[in-house]
Amino acid sequence: MTDLAQITAVLEAGYIGENPKDLQRASLYIYRALASGKPISIASIAEHLGTPLETASRLLNLVPPSAIELDDDGHIIGFVGLSLAPTAHRFETAERSLFTWCVFDALFLPSLIEQAATLHTTCPNSHTDIEIKVTSSSVAAIAPDSPVMSLAKTDTKSCCKDLRGAFCDQVNMFADQSAFDEWSLDRPNAISVSLSQAFALAQQRNAWRYPDVEY
Repeated sequence: MTDLAQITAVLEAGYIGENPKDLQRASLYIYRALASGKPISIASIAEHLGTPLETASRLLNLVPPSAIELDDDGHIIGFVGLSLAPTAHRFETAERSLFTWCVFDALFLPSLIEQAATLHTTCPNSHTDIEIKVTSSSVAAIAPDSPVMSLAKTDTKSCCKDLRGAFCDQVNMFADQSAFDEWSLDRPNAISVSLSQAFALAQQRNAWRYPDVEY
């Protein structure tokens, strides 16, 4: 199995053992509610699903704790890549500034929140500022014009235990291939893909995660 095939297999397997339709519905609701800039209560998720609070809580318990970020009131402020808490990757919609846990998140999220967004990030090697505008169907604008994205060779178990440590923290955008090559010299678990490859993989990731609902 090639390195990219290994990573693709992890994305296909996902970070959840069970992924019932109601959890898929809940996940989309959480993403879209976070995109409005507000923390999400379990009660609001239950109301959206039309289920008891206990049922909504059981659904969210299927998501590993490392994939959910809570505030002091127990409300969701970060969920599988989209966050209200500042990170190194700013995710600008037409209405507000949000954040992502890694640059890959910025490629799959516009389809899920039904909004175009612009990723603002920095190449960790050259420190070049990078901007990428993403819609639900395409990468609309890029600066600079030949970025590449890093991916981490990992496994499903590691992602479930520590999603950000095992995967997100290793996934960055680089100004060009040479910048990635220098950065990856002492990182044998890193590979690079073109932006077009990364966007295609992001759309495939959504199809794997939401097979039973429309988005």
